Amino acid sequence: MKAPRDLGTWTRLGIAASLLWAMGSAYYLTGANEQAYFQSHSQDCLALRQAPPPAFNLWACGEQNRAQWEEARSHLWDGVALRVLGPIALAWLLAYGCVRVARRTKSDANGGQDG
Repeated sequence: MKAPRDLGTWTRLGIAASLLWAMGSAYYLTGANEQAYFQSHSQDCLALRQAPPPAFNLWACGEQNRAQWEEARSHLWDGVALRVLGPIALAWLLAYGCVRVARRTKSDANGGQDG
């Protein structure tokens, strides 16, 4: 296996882009999921607000939403991992395929000899 300093520039750029994609999209997806979850549940709390005063407790509704979010959050990473790592794997396979085709085309143009 090559040492990190022996990797080509394009490989290093690909690794850096993959890491940035993974961190950025995971951060975005978890934030978007959390926002969507709390928006839908706040609508439920607001709907309960129409109930008579003893039946409605905004603080209790918020605490219940937080508890439900913690439960839902434990299952969140399955979908996030697939949506984050899937495109990275496809991009690396596509890049590898393009390099193979380019090398084969170059080899065929040189009469089967590399160089």
